[in-house]
This record gives sequence, structure tokens and C-alpha cells, in this order.
Amino acid sequence: PSQIGVNFHGKTDVTGNAFRDEIVSGALENGTGWADYVFNNPAEPGLFYKTSYYRRVQGSDNTTYIVGSGTYKGCDG
Repeated sequence: PSQIGVNFHGKTDVTGNAFRDEIVSGALENGTGWADYVFNNPAEPGLFYKTSYYRRVQGSDNTTYIVGSGTYKGCDG
């Protein structure tokens, strides 16, 4: 809940990867894709590898949206 509404534009993960910008540009250019980055897991303390799937969609209001879903990876990557 502490990250709801947080704008990640221009921000990077601890490795320097601007993952939010990668997701937006990938969705606008390709329509869909995957992004890998390092992020904190709210269920456990520490940093974890995360992978997210994203897709550009057209809403019923004719607005373009980018939707996504991610999961934390196990220690083996």
C-alpha cells in the first residue's frame, strides 16, 4: 500500500535500471513485453529479482493504458 500512487518515472532500481521507463517505452513501441529488475518485496524484507509482463491496451474511453503484472523470482533467478 505504501507504493500506491508513487511515480517511478526516471527512477531506477539499485542496479541503475530505469524499469518503469523501460516498461512504458516497450509497451508504446511493441505493445507487449517483459521487464526484469530488482525491487523490494512487501511480504519479505530485502531486495529481490522481479519480472513483469506488460501490455498496451485501448480502454472503452479511447484512452491508451499500460497494464502489467509482476512476480518475484526465486533465488535461482
